[in-house]
Amino acid sequence: NFEMLHKSSFDYLSSILSNNDIKRVPGLCFFYIDPSDVVPPVVIHYINRIRSFPKVLVLTILQHVEVPAVSETERFLFRQSDGKGVYICLARYGFSEYIDIDWKSFSDGLVENLEVFIRSLEGRAEMAKADQAIMMPETGHGVSGCEIQEPQSDLGEDLAEIKNAKEDPTFVIGRERMVAKEGSNWITHLLIDQIYGFLDKNSWPSMWFLGVPPSTSLEITMLYKV
Repeated sequence: NFEMLHKSSFDYLSSILSNNDIKRVPGLCFFYIDPSDVVPPVVIHYINRIRSFPKVLVLTILQHVEVPAVSETERFLFRQSDGKGVYICLARYGFSEYIDIDWKSFSDGLVENLEVFIRSLEGRAEMAKADQAIMMPETGHGVSGCEIQEPQSDLGEDLAEIKNAKEDPTFVIGRERMVAKEGSNWITHLLIDQIYGFLDKNSWPSMWFLGVPPSTSLEITMLYKV
């Protein structure tokens, strides 16, 4: 319930990243999130607490789709967020496929397809500028109210940053923990602190499931009092 009430829009994420108080440092970061059209609170929590973020951020979603298998050439779908250097990646798997990720091949495939996607954005931006130059008379007014949108980020800078950092990206995943709040009855303490706490402590880490080595991964935990 907390997750649903405190999720943020991508516009809000963009406004945070454009804040001068948030430092954009060199690097490439894959931040795993749940399938959704909004940003989970752990992403905002991380940015607000750390006050810095890599120059290229890829919000990565792993999702099963309604086909038996997805070919490697169609595995990754991308879209550009309004935030500078922020992209959203959907990594698709068929319902008969097991998400058993080899982090190196997964990272290489994601980066390669991301570079292709950004180059396609560059190509479309250049075509838009050429069309605008043809349609715009010397007065500078567009034809029939036509308006060409400028890209939200310098795509060339993003490509250069990816090239420099793709051999050593950072993988980040959010994790939630629950504890019973003060004043809760004994049943809540039993269910949350004892049973849930035991299962949580003895479960496999998410990064182990994803096959990401500890040296390149970061797990962000949010503590919920229920």
